[in-house]
Amino acid sequence: MVRALPAPLRSGAEAASRVGLTDGTDWSRAGVTAAGPHCDALRRAVVDGIQVRLGYAGPGKPVGVRTVHPLGLVAKAGRDYLVAETERGLRTFRLSRVASVEATGEPVVRPHGFDLPIIWRLFAARLEGRLYAATVRARAEPGAMEILERLFDGRLYVGPMLPDGWTEIRVDGPTPEVAATQLAGLGARIEVLDPPEARERLARLAVEPAGVYGPPGSP
Repeated sequence: MVRALPAPLRSGAEAASRVGLTDGTDWSRAGVTAAGPHCDALRRAVVDGIQVRLGYAGPGKPVGVRTVHPLGLVAKAGRDYLVAETERGLRTFRLSRVASVEATGEPVVRPHGFDLPIIWRLFAARLEGRLYAATVRARAEPGAMEILERLFDGRLYVGPMLPDGWTEIRVDGPTPEVAATQLAGLGARIEVLDPPEARERLARLAVEPAGVYGPPGSP
């Protein structure tokens, strides 16, 4: 469609076509919709090809201001992200952490051969790889399956039913300890079988709250 436009309109249409990408799955590959702040200002910067001074607070950090080259916006997992070139190379910025956007008037310098869908797939694959880095094997009673499906979604693998009526399962997480912590809320309806790190984490979680709250029935 862009190629069919008259030449004077083609450059603007090409710029608009590069603005955004919607990745319609969350980090567990389930369908979601997304929205976020500062989209309009950043969308204009991408279309117009203008650098911006971005006020941004990273996780656990105060707001800092940096000049970036906005290249595209992506909606993913209920959040919006900016893909931008920085002095340290290509980076992604979560829009919920953006505090301010100020256009500089300076033109964006696009990396040679930059393609937003391809670059985003690389970023997404890297993060998803972290989410799926560890696997915990367990057995679950029938009443726990619905909760497990909501809790782990695409990271839950259901195996065969065991002779006692329970079901063998596997869940993925960034580490065995994180996956075990997520399973802990199911109490005795889940028995983690391996790895040992996950079992050790659950053993600690069984003891630590009692030190804060006391045994059941304590005032």
